Amino acid sequence: LVGERVVEGFAPHELLPTEEKLKQITVHDLVEFFKNPAKFFFRRRLGIRLPEEDTLVEDQEPITLSGLEQFHLEQFLHEQLLKGGDFEEIYSVTKATGVLPHGSQGRVAAGTHSCEVKEFLERLAPFQQNPELDPVEIDLEVGGVTIQGRLGGIQPGFRLAWRLGKLRAEDQMGAWVEHLLLNIASKEGYPRETVVVAKDKKVVTFSPVEEADSLFQELVEIYLSGLVKPIPFFPKTSLHYARSVSKGTEPELALQRARSVWLGGQFSRGEVEGPYFKICFQGQDPLDQEFHEVALKICLPMIQHMS
Repeated sequence: LVGERVVEGFAPHELLPTEEKLKQITVHDLVEFFKNPAKFFFRRRLGIRLPEEDTLVEDQEPITLSGLEQFHLEQFLHEQLLKGGDFEEIYSVTKATGVLPHGSQGRVAAGTHSCEVKEFLERLAPFQQNPELDPVEIDLEVGGVTIQGRLGGIQPGFRLAWRLGKLRAEDQMGAWVEHLLLNIASKEGYPRETVVVAKDKKVVTFSPVEEADSLFQELVEIYLSGLVKPIPFFPKTSLHYARSVSKGTEPELALQRARSVWLGGQFSRGEVEGPYFKICFQGQDPLDQEFHEVALKICLPMIQHMS
């Protein structure tokens, strides 16, 4: 961007033919697509990774940690705490990674985030009282697309998924995709319920889905569409819109409210500010009829099975 110049949204001049290699995917691939279709399109179809997403090496030592750095730090501390050891050992290992601020601030940060991770592990403990069952192997073909992978975290009564951070709309989307696959597999003696636990104390439960096959078929069709061109699906905005409609709000009013989530305001960052959404849709109003249809097709069934 130069000054206040508006960059029009990206759109390929011609629809890109689907590459056969993208019809052989993993469960992880499909989850990543529904977390951010525009990002998936840029990275996997165009081979473009925006610099805003890259990890840059700074010349100066860090003084404070950004939100993303805090998330990665806590993920690392989680791994170290599971291995055991006292704080001095964990601090020494963490300091060697270079992620901590310099000096006493780094020690304080390590201590603070270690306590938060320990608290989260204690919250997870009641959900992990039994030994996990073997992972569910996924190997199926739907709509010309082969999906392979495995689903772990299987407890006797439910599948446990967790996030060491706030439970975002994209996390719920990813859990929903995996939940549908769990129900399609329908392995004898295995649960068909999913529980998602987040650091912000949110717990979401997905109930068994009788129509999992047909719903997953629709997701695969949307996936294939999203390989041809960026689709107007934005997890936070789309879920907000679908929730409003599910509560009986008129579509026009629901769209108005969703647009405030998309654009943001004085005290909130709009979803359009995400780098891949921004380059795809800035200068446009993507909250159109296709947005309406895709949002309801993906999110309504999820909302109906969520508590």
